[in-house]
Amino acid sequence: METDRKRFEIARVSEENQPSKYRVSEVHRPFSKDSEYMKAVRRPLIDDDLDILYGEVDWTDLQWGEDSLIIGKNKEFTISPLNNYKYYTV
Repeated sequence: METDRKRFEIARVSEENQPSKYRVSEVHRPFSKDSEYMKAVRRPLIDDDLDILYGEVDWTDLQWGEDSLIIGKNKEFTISPLNNYKYYTV
């Protein structure tokens, strides 16, 4: 997910046969990591490339809006306005 100046990653962090949990992170130096870079590196990105905002959240803790994402049941963190979403396979 991208805003004008930031990029965020949502990655599944739970093991097989466990309830799904997700990590929400802000990407370091986001615009030096273009699509070619993202296709070439391991995903999810390594911790050195990220500031981890939330280590484990349920999918239900992510409230998707038309151009925003609110994280946490108490609207603890908002990413807005979102410009685009990109999906990279693992």
